[in-house]
Amino acid sequence: MWIRSAAVTVALGATCLLPATASAQSVMLTSDRSCYGPSQVISLTGYGFTPDGDVALSADGQQLGIGIADYDGLFSASVRAPALPFASLPLRFTATDQTYLLNRASAMVRLTSLGVRVTPTTGVPSRPRRIRARGFFNGQALYAHIRHAGNTRNVRLGSLRGACGRLDVTRRLFRPGVRPGAYTLHFDTSRRYFPGAGSRVTYAVTISSAGGKASAVAAAAGHERWVQTSP
Repeated sequence: MWIRSAAVTVALGATCLLPATASAQSVMLTSDRSCYGPSQVISLTGYGFTPDGDVALSADGQQLGIGIADYDGLFSASVRAPALPFASLPLRFTATDQTYLLNRASAMVRLTSLGVRVTPTTGVPSRPRRIRARGFFNGQALYAHIRHAGNTRNVRLGSLRGACGRLDVTRRLFRPGVRPGAYTLHFDTSRRYFPGAGSRVTYAVTISSAGGKASAVAAAAGHERWVQTSP
């Protein structure tokens, strides 16, 4: 399970004021967002639990900890999202009233990793490419910063959509007549490139000319080699 393979921090809200009561009632569990990236804090709030009663929190059936509802029956918890070895994962949190076990509520969230997939990575360098990105939470739009020989060209790719910060577009990254050489492509949410940007995916791209001739004409029909260098 993902919880066993990552360091998960759980903080459970607790206020002890009134004695507990044992009666079935309507309970609810909500999250502050519906999608989270690695290390982001998932804030959960429960309503309708036994005042001053224990509440157990679990994720996909695995218990994370036990907290105490306050005098209004409110329950809060904070869970730090782990890194994922794959693109995304749905996750169900369940809060169970320990005084009356039928008082149980769940909330579904989605975990997503940071990623950018570019296709194709072969053929004519100036051809349009399909760019599929996910996990960009710190901006409204995605940009590509194409760096070569100390120069940078900034390309706006499109507006990010949905709770998981996604984008699926087709754009031209290299202009016709691009020179052979080593390029670095940074994908992030900053309009202009700067080294200290937050969430970023980087590719190293080598463009070699056809027939070994370092000319713009040859490069237009040249070859490419893409290697993702981060994260």
